Amino acid sequence: MQTIFRSVVPLPNSQRTNRKWQALVACNKAKDGSLYWVNTTIVPYVDKNGKPTHYIAIRADITERKFAEQEAQRLAYYDELTSLPNRRLLKEKLEKIFSNVSNAAPAIHALLLIDLDNFKDVNDSLGHTAGDELLKQVGSRLQQQTGLTQTAARLGGDEFVLLITGVEQTKSNASIKVAAQAEQIRAALSEPYLLDGQSLNITPSIGVALFDCSEHDASEFLKQADIAMYQSKAHGKNQVSFFDPELQAELNKRNEMLRELSLATHQHEFMLFYQPIYNKNKTTVGSEALIRWNSKTLGMVSPAQFIPLAEQSNLILDIGNWVLHTACKQLFMWSLDECRSAWTVAVNVSARQLQQPNFVETVKMALKEHGANPYRLKLEITESMLQVNVDETIKAMKELRTLGIRFSLDDFGTGYSSLNYLTKLPIDTLKIDRSFVENMINSQEDAAVVATILSLASTLKLEVVAEGVETEEQLEFLINSGCQSFQGYLLGKPVPVEQLRNGCL
Repeated sequence: MQTIFRSVVPLPNSQRTNRKWQALVACNKAKDGSLYWVNTTIVPYVDKNGKPTHYIAIRADITERKFAEQEAQRLAYYDELTSLPNRRLLKEKLEKIFSNVSNAAPAIHALLLIDLDNFKDVNDSLGHTAGDELLKQVGSRLQQQTGLTQTAARLGGDEFVLLITGVEQTKSNASIKVAAQAEQIRAALSEPYLLDGQSLNITPSIGVALFDCSEHDASEFLKQADIAMYQSKAHGKNQVSFFDPELQAELNKRNEMLRELSLATHQHEFMLFYQPIYNKNKTTVGSEALIRWNSKTLGMVSPAQFIPLAEQSNLILDIGNWVLHTACKQLFMWSLDECRSAWTVAVNVSARQLQQPNFVETVKMALKEHGANPYRLKLEITESMLQVNVDETIKAMKELRTLGIRFSLDDFGTGYSSLNYLTKLPIDTLKIDRSFVENMINSQEDAAVVATILSLASTLKLEVVAEGVETEEQLEFLINSGCQSFQGYLLGKPVPVEQLRNGCL
């Protein structure tokens, strides 16, 4: 039922008009904070000369109608059980992508079709109420894995879909990102569920289709994702499959490497190489510990291949811990050698390691277990690691700094950095990225960047290490510019510890 209100409003002569306003809808907030809607019609009240003297506002409370419209909208576009978008809304979002393709920059999009393995058994054994509760929990977990440019939807039954827009510019790059997220989703949905006090294990099969809107319509890519999903079912379930055969081959290779990587620590396949760091007199003052992987199955695998893969999974925590312990053990061994006792070791730390609540304790335990001198340990971080949880990062760094551990900022000048953090972080060393060192002789711009970094470091009383020094000309330029330490193939390649030159003259 609508509630009608009427009010009379006088207006100055300058604002009077015979105009009539109809069906003005406004949303207001009541004193208790609740919202209500009114439909307003405003008509002029005229005198005997036909001139308006007042305005009459007739307002109807249409709150119930608005709520009814919203509920109808929700039922039309959202799944009643999980509250996720339904097939209709997903289809409209897909059609919108295709309709705007001429105005948008070229981009690769992705569809992930997710089907629960053996869901029928849940309904048969525990009943449909338990099955519905499972679907709610799956929808909630999927929603937690969804980013700002992504839409999670339920198609019906135990089928869900994730639409990711604007992943990358090329299919190759997009496949890497989507494969990583699909694996995270697979792992998240495979965690045990609690239904009526019982723990239930169920897994998803995921099919992926990448598209750029240049060849097919929206429904075609849903079919492709469906085909890929059934490939996952056919290959044993609980898997991720791509519709594109070439991308599927890349995914298979990635999964094989991930399996082997998970075994590498236990099978003692990792080793540390050390690249010496020199002063201007070409005397070794320390080294950087660099991990190498000699897989029994895959052979020597480049760090450029397996480190990003490890960082996308929790394996980077185990690997990083192994590197830290191995480096601390080596520091202790060098402390017994008169020629090497003053050497430092720089260890690269991943963002995931540094953000672990127990990271400080992990470092303390490694130092204590191996009897390493904390003043000889350097932890290297990158600028990109300072973009997330910077306050917690600073707190952890300062606590480790009190032990004597020093920090280096790697690849300085290549990230989206703010000079503000240099005054807040307990940084001891800046490392000039090799890209600047490589071109500084022939590029005024790169030479200016190097000079600026050295000047900035001098002002802030920070040490500087130049990476990628490969020629005598580069070394001379850096020395003349005031650089103190150097690292690169001119002075020494990364080698096993037994191949490092003795530190004594």
